[in-house]
Amino acid sequence: MFPRTAPCRGRRTRRVVAVLEEMRIQGLGVIDDAVVELASGFTVVTGETGAGKTMVVTGLGLLFGGRADAGLVRTGQGRAVVEGRVR
Repeated sequence: MFPRTAPCRGRRTRRVVAVLEEMRIQGLGVIDDAVVELASGFTVVTGETGAGKTMVVTGLGLLFGGRADAGLVRTGQGRAVVEGRVR
């Protein structure tokens, strides 16, 4: 059972919501250069084996502060880049 905590009293904080609209991945795993445009609502990533679904999810992890691994850089590339645009 989880311990009970006292209710928070004090100033109310304003909630800021950021929505990821677009993500660009360059040189990550099997992805040379790709732009993923995300619509509002639920997004599903599908594709054939080896198409790069895992690299899209890995890119999301990196974009939100995950630890980078040099082994994920595409063969022949000097670096991998993941960029995002939020609203």
